[in-house]
Amino acid sequence: ADFRISAVRLRDQITSRAKTVLLVLLAASVLVFVIAFKAGHFGLLGVAVAGVVVSVYYYFGWIRTAYFSDEAAISPKTAERARAGAGLTLGIALAALTLGSIVLGFYQGPLGNWLAGH
Repeated sequence: ADFRISAVRLRDQITSRAKTVLLVLLAASVLVFVIAFKAGHFGLLGVAVAGVVVSVYYYFGWIRTAYFSDEAAISPKTAERARAGAGLTLGIALAALTLGSIVLGFYQGPLGNWLAGH
């Protein structure tokens, strides 16, 4: 039982750190805002800023829970139900989406040209 608890805590720590890294990557969208501002797309910029505000609020809730929540306040039954849906498939899917976001972030030009047929 002690090994299982340690493995769950390790997985939760790794997940928490991964979410934090993704939030930092979200901050990189500031460059997109600068480009939109310089191009004069103020309507698009307003929509993007509103989306980021909502996203940051949402993800800071996750970070607050991951780092500052009291585990004793959560009943073991509730914690077990929350973890029941997480598994290898979910981890692989999240890793694939994260990798895809990073790759598409670096290779926007070639992908755009390919989609446009150039």
